Amino acid sequence: GQRVLQVLTARIDLARASAVTYALAVVVYLDLRLSRDDMEKVAVVIDMRRGEGWSKPPVTSVVPFTKTMTSLLRDNFPERFFLKK
Repeated sequence: GQRVLQVLTARIDLARASAVTYALAVVVYLDLRLSRDDMEKVAVVIDMRRGEGWSKPPVTSVVPFTKTMTSLLRDNFPERFFLKK
């Protein structure tokens, strides 16, 4: 099995924090949750669906978040993630 991290972009509220802040939060979460003693791989799923009561930003407004997050993951966890461009 492999862990899956589902990122719900429709829950991002850019009025409360920047795209960079949200991206850093994902990286910090993974850094705290993953053991440094093994090389466990993680699949990150970026889910663009909307949910009732969520902030539902336009898809184009979360593109900077997605780009920043993938760049940070690639830079900080190069051995754990395979990112297709």
